[in-house]
Amino acid sequence: MDNWIVTLNVNQEQSVTGVVVIFHHAGGAASNYVCYRQSIPSCYRLLICQLPGRESHQSNPLCYSADEAASQILQQLERMNTQLPVIFFGHSMGASLAWKTATLVQQQSDIKLIQLVLSARRPPHVQQFEPNLMTCDDEQVVQAVCHYGLIDPSLLEDSEFRKDLITKVRADFAVANSTQQVRQAITPLPLPITVFGGDLDDTVNLSHLSQWAAYSLKKFKCVLFPGDHFYLFKKNNQAMIGKVLSDAFTSYQVGDKQCL
Repeated sequence: MDNWIVTLNVNQEQSVTGVVVIFHHAGGAASNYVCYRQSIPSCYRLLICQLPGRESHQSNPLCYSADEAASQILQQLERMNTQLPVIFFGHSMGASLAWKTATLVQQQSDIKLIQLVLSARRPPHVQQFEPNLMTCDDEQVVQAVCHYGLIDPSLLEDSEFRKDLITKVRADFAVANSTQQVRQAITPLPLPITVFGGDLDDTVNLSHLSQWAAYSLKKFKCVLFPGDHFYLFKKNNQAMIGKVLSDAFTSYQVGDKQCL
C-alpha cells in the first residue's frame, strides 16, 4: 500500500527541477513539516516520508524496523519514476532512517540521490542518547517526549492522545535504534553529507555531529543553528535550511559536482 510518502503540491505551471524528501522525527508526522513548503522553492517537489499509523493512515500497523521502512520508502520512490536529482533530509529519528534509505539506494536503485542532509542525530556507531523506550514504562516515555518541548503538556491530559502518542513514540524509537551499529565497521557512502544541529541541543552536540564525516566519501559540512533539538521549526532557521538545500541543487545542476 502506498502509504509511506505524502506529496505536497507545487505550482504546476513551473517546471520541477529537483526533489526534496523529508524524514520526520520520532512521534512526528508529515503535518509537522508542511511549513517547509514556504522555505523550499516551488521548483523543487517536496515529499515527506510518513511512517504508518498516523494522520491519514491512522489505522495502518506501526513499523518497528528501519530495514522495513527504508525498503517500503524506496519502493514507493521508485514507483514515482522520477529522473530528477533528489536530496534526503532527515531529522532526529528521521536522520537515521534517511541514512538507512540512502544506503539502500546506493546498493540497489537508480534514483539520482545527490546529497544526504542529516539533523540532530548521532551517527550509527555512536551510542544514542535515548533509553530503550520499548522497555520503559509509560511515564518514562512521556518524560522522554516532554524533554524536547515540542509537545504541549496539556495535550497529554487527553488519555487517548497520550496512549496513542506513547505507542507511536515507542515504535519510532525502535525504528531509530534498529540502525545502531556500535560494533560494526563504517561503510561510507559516495555522497556529500551535510549535518545540522541546534547549538542548545543537550542530546546531540558538535562532537557527535562531526563524526558523520566518516560516512561520506565526498564533501562533508556541519552547520549549527540557534536553538534546541527542534531548532528546525524556527522560521529563521527554516529559511537558512531551505537555502542550503537550494544551493545543493544549484551546484549539481551547473555541473560542479566536485563542489558537492
